[in-house]
Amino acid sequence: MAHVATPSRLREEFGITFSHQRFKLGYRHSDQELNLKKRMWRAARCTYLAAWKKELMEIRATSEGAYRHLIGIRPKYLTKSRFEFYPKCDALVNNMCESFNSAIVESREKSILTMLEYIRVYLMKRWAENRVLIEKYKDDILPRIKFKLQKEIDASRWWFPVAAKILKFEVIRGRDKFVVDLLKKECTCRKFQMTGLPCPHAASAINCAKDDIRKYVASCYTKASYVACYTP
Repeated sequence: MAHVATPSRLREEFGITFSHQRFKLGYRHSDQELNLKKRMWRAARCTYLAAWKKELMEIRATSEGAYRHLIGIRPKYLTKSRFEFYPKCDALVNNMCESFNSAIVESREKSILTMLEYIRVYLMKRWAENRVLIEKYKDDILPRIKFKLQKEIDASRWWFPVAAKILKFEVIRGRDKFVVDLLKKECTCRKFQMTGLPCPHAASAINCAKDDIRKYVASCYTKASYVACYTP
């Protein structure tokens, strides 16, 4: 059966972006719009269920209509707290469509066959260039991943780890507490499992265990995996 892009279906698939635009239309140029925007994105960035529900209640206190709009959309399209772990991605929005359109801007006005041939050659050249670039790279972990990992390490300084048993910690900051299991590569905040990178809580626990944090980076972020992706 063909996929039908009904209004309700589009609302769900565009998720957080659609909701933001809906709020702008309803509360344009008002303090309430800005408040709802901040709360909506804060709720969307929640990585575990309790935080998501708490932020929803804050939104409800601000606007019952905004709250009802959000609960009408399946949470997996709106919040990281419902993301699955397999993709190792926590991106809420991306610019894939924009990037694709900019790549084919010269050919999209031509016939279908000509455009497809252009895309084929473009991808062939891009893969060849990436193969050459990765050969020159000396580290095992890819550069953007190293940058993200350093951000998590920097954020870990505010968390205090307490050892519960071998490679298992309770990590505390004020009234907030999370459990980190380094053996399973898990944290109750879910970010560790979701991204494949140690979250600040895990980074704090790893530092306490005097272990090498690079061991806990998912294999998909390594040079070997990148080479495998671009090997013909």
